[in-house]
Amino acid sequence: MRFLADWVAPRRRQIFIALVWTALLAAASAAYPPIIKYSIDRLITTEGAKLLPFVLMLIVVITMARALFLYLQTVTTNAIVMRLTTDIQKRAFQHLVEADFARMTREAPGQLVSRLTNDVTFIQHAGQAALNTAIRDTLIIVCLVATMFWLDWLMSVVVLFVYPLAAAPIAIIGTRLRKVAKRTQTRLGDMTSMLSEKLAGARLIKTYRLEDYAAQKVNDNFEQVFGLRMKAVRNRARLDPLLEAMGGLAVAGVVGLAYWRIASGEITVGDFAAFLTALMMAAQPIRGLGNLNAKVQEGLAAIERVYQLLDERPVIVSKPDAGPLRVTGGEIVFENVSFAYDGADDTHAVRDFSLTVPGGKTVAFVGRSGAGKTTIINLVPRLFDVTGGRILIDGQALTDVTVESLRDNISIVSQDVTLFDDTIRANIALGRLGA
Repeated sequence: MRFLADWVAPRRRQIFIALVWTALLAAASAAYPPIIKYSIDRLITTEGAKLLPFVLMLIVVITMARALFLYLQTVTTNAIVMRLTTDIQKRAFQHLVEADFARMTREAPGQLVSRLTNDVTFIQHAGQAALNTAIRDTLIIVCLVATMFWLDWLMSVVVLFVYPLAAAPIAIIGTRLRKVAKRTQTRLGDMTSMLSEKLAGARLIKTYRLEDYAAQKVNDNFEQVFGLRMKAVRNRARLDPLLEAMGGLAVAGVVGLAYWRIASGEITVGDFAAFLTALMMAAQPIRGLGNLNAKVQEGLAAIERVYQLLDERPVIVSKPDAGPLRVTGGEIVFENVSFAYDGADDTHAVRDFSLTVPGGKTVAFVGRSGAGKTTIINLVPRLFDVTGGRILIDGQALTDVTVESLRDNISIVSQDVTLFDDTIRANIALGRLGA
């Protein structure tokens, strides 16, 4: 329901237009059986030759109209879904870059990339299935079933008795697929992360001749993804034979009943042919509805993962009464500063650190690896918040000024060189956009 309110409801106008095309497509589809009935019952009479051109022209017109409505419905629904998933990606990335630095480093980049790509692709497929199958095929089935009842209510009851028997197995398979989908999406994130890691470490891999080792690690991940995908395939593959069997039972029941009703004169051969046409036309939409649950379950699993990201709120934010940082001399004071990653009290990266750095002076932190040098630097722009003590700039506590003004007054020349996929000019201008 939350997903519908957040993403679907704002697009109700476009969805209404798609529903119009869908309704016209369903109506055009339901027009075929009456034409079949009319053709068989009338064309075998002496006036049949005169009616033939009209019947053929009517079939061509309905076919062209159905093709047009199908095109418009497909383009409209896919435009809705693709715009929706694009907006999800944009919001998710915006949310991610505005998250705490600790959040961004807690999860491997590949996992985050997977949430923005693989998970959203599952949502896209589910959305397309929902609009193109749940709505379109349902309307087509409703129109065809109405036509069946118009032709013969007793044979329609036989059909409606058979197909619901598949509901329980479909629900069970859908539940299994949702569990598999969650594991697959997590494993795809691991795979994306591992690929990024191995490609980024190409220099190390080549230097130490680790090609076979890296390939084996990645291949193991590929095999795990393959196994999960095959498990999903096997579950989905159970649906088509099930629906095929239900269709066979329905046709057998209709043919047997029709023989008796035609022999008794209750229906004509045209009625039976039209009814069988409607039943055959409904078979594909019914099969689509049977497979719909599988795609929807995969999409629901992906939606859960996306909302796990969107529901996270940054901890490092400006207080309501925070003011802008006013730099005068540029003095930085560390007062009994302590910090532990993830709030772990027993593993402090920095403990009771005090230092005064006068403005305009250069200070070097020297120490062994892991002593907390980089951590101290990261505390100044509030990439992390201290867990004890406080940091002041010109007498102003970092927590008393806005995060935006604090970072606007800080420049960092990192030992890690980062070049974004842009022009040289754009990379240079990143330090002051719009300069």
